[in-house]
Amino acid sequence: MRRKRITITIRSDVVNKIDTIIDGETVRNRSNAIETIVLKHFKHHILNKAVILAGGQGIKLGEKTIAKVLMPLGKATLLEKNLETLKRFGVSEVVISGREWAGEIKKAVGSGEHIGISIKYYEEGKGGTAGMLAYFRKRFKETFIMMNGDILLDGIDIEDMYNYHKRNGALATLGVAIVDNPVNLGSIVMKGPKIVSFREKPAENEKMSHLISGGVYFLEPGVLALAKQPDVSMERDIFPTLAGQGELYGYQFDQSWVHLHDEKAYRLYFDNYL
Repeated sequence: MRRKRITITIRSDVVNKIDTIIDGETVRNRSNAIETIVLKHFKHHILNKAVILAGGQGIKLGEKTIAKVLMPLGKATLLEKNLETLKRFGVSEVVISGREWAGEIKKAVGSGEHIGISIKYYEEGKGGTAGMLAYFRKRFKETFIMMNGDILLDGIDIEDMYNYHKRNGALATLGVAIVDNPVNLGSIVMKGPKIVSFREKPAENEKMSHLISGGVYFLEPGVLALAKQPDVSMERDIFPTLAGQGELYGYQFDQSWVHLHDEKAYRLYFDNYL
């Protein structure tokens, strides 16, 4: 990447601290050290708010069925891991749509104070997946991230996806994954960087692509104009509308994308990585 020469004035004690991170290898000199510190700052402050969709069908582990976001991954739950990841990128407030699992989720993570994040809950039992956007619309005044609760964020380059979203001037950017069988997972058709067709869970006899929604989205406040009613669905209403308007972009996930949507996927991940 091209670099530009600049002249700056810094206190001598700060310069001494900057010099302590120069190791001659990964940080080669003083300019490289300053660049590293500045990039680290921006990486941690690209987002402020997030939405996690945590309702819906649970997952059966042994004899007990629990919310997918509460499945254990080592010493922490899937939700706790994702909250920590979001926090690293600057997120300070999260809205969790817990629905029937709201009580259990509250018991597990509460207000989020112990994690350093403020958590608000949307507990309405009915309505679409975009219902909480109508309810909390005044809170979203800048770019925010929305995600399905059964996705593990560790395998996603959030900063790169955010930059891609901003470079395109997108109203919405949807993470796109490739699967062998898209039945029951939705089907996406892309033309260049844009998603031109979004079908939720097509039938087996329908022609479909192997591209599906990866369950992570960057959204601008303008999307809220499409979420005025509590029964609005992201998958059935908002995404198809945005695709038809040429306002829905797709960001390709790689093989590190992790979707823990059922017991089989969970056991496979558990056996390979935990």
